[in-house]
Amino acid sequence: ICTMVNDPRDFVPYLPILLPDLKSTLLDPIPDVRSISAKSLGSLTRGLGEATFPDLRSWLVDTLRSEGGSSVERSGAAQGLVELLVAGGAQLTENVMINEILPLKSHPKPGTREGVLWVLTFLPSVLGQAYSSLIDESL
Repeated sequence: ICTMVNDPRDFVPYLPILLPDLKSTLLDPIPDVRSISAKSLGSLTRGLGEATFPDLRSWLVDTLRSEGGSSVERSGAAQGLVELLVAGGAQLTENVMINEILPLKSHPKPGTREGVLWVLTFLPSVLGQAYSSLIDESL
């Protein structure tokens, strides 16, 4: 998205309109819609920086952990979170995974553990070889 304009900051005034729709499509029942929405969030994060979206990561993690949400919603949140983390770089990805996401794999609530599994489903394909540093912690 940000590559279509000369200056990615041109999108900033439109984020209050764009972000709620991206969040909504991230939780859509159709997998391809969730995938494209997640990639769009990653593209926006890459172009504008995570600081432009101060509450996005916490919203994604909360949705991932939500017991009231469906498996589809946790899947979409996981896809969005993975794209956001990868857009932030290897250091951010490793830090968030080790300190925030992977400790949840032993959470008492099954929905939260399922959210971790969704993250582990999407992360290797997005990270590629860089995922190798997280294999031991993931197991």
